[in-house]
Amino acid sequence: MNTSPVHSISSSPDVGHAPRPTLARTFRGVWRLTYPAHLAPGALLSNAGLLALLGLLAIPSVRHGEADEFLSWATNFFLCTLVPAIAFLAGAGALRDEMKPVAVDYLHTRPARRDVVGACKCVAQYLALQPALVLALAVVVGAGVWRGVPSALAAAPALLAAQLLTTAAFLGLGAFIGALTPRYLVFGLLYAAVVEIGIGAIPTQLSRLSLTQHTRTIVAALDGSDAAATALGSSLVLGTVAIVGTLLAAALLRHREMVGAAARDN
Repeated sequence: MNTSPVHSISSSPDVGHAPRPTLARTFRGVWRLTYPAHLAPGALLSNAGLLALLGLLAIPSVRHGEADEFLSWATNFFLCTLVPAIAFLAGAGALRDEMKPVAVDYLHTRPARRDVVGACKCVAQYLALQPALVLALAVVVGAGVWRGVPSALAAAPALLAAQLLTTAAFLGLGAFIGALTPRYLVFGLLYAAVVEIGIGAIPTQLSRLSLTQHTRTIVAALDGSDAAATALGSSLVLGTVAIVGTLLAAALLRHREMVGAAARDN
């Protein structure tokens, strides 16, 4: 008869003890699931093609030496059209993926609360987007330099600040709408038509409901006009939308019934 001692599972240092779900460990696990998708060969090839297309669009869109035309194109097309669309879809897609049955890195996030995982996914998606968006901004500024715009390089810091804040705001908005409904694309288009295009074009204070109007205010601070006095306020508005949108999305993610959620919460 074998009389060797039998160790219980609970006494083993390697079995039955899940890593403590700290915020840092949760974010690491989420980051491990986020950044590889942006480094996949297909994604890199697509980004390279889009950057080349952006350059081809930028160069003929700006006449030689026309600083105002360059700034207008960079603001209206790149910052107020392209960046919001990319950020909105990234935020909405990240949270919709989290609602699928297999969505988290077990060892690094379990048993982290779902709202914490959701907030981490938004932050990770934001950080993962930045290399491509910064490169895109470099293409836009480079096109301005190529066309002989003397202020193109000087405008780069304000354009970068506007890009960072605009991306955060629309990613938070996209995450919230993505957590609210699977038809986030329809609601996103409706929001763009009503708020950004409709209300944003009204020449009154009501236009301040448009997020892209705050983007334009930040860029307008370049000329030293009265817009500089409101640039900080617009930055705070975009930052607040980013934070509130992310927190609301995370709260919805935690309390919404999802396929497979009960199994993961046990």
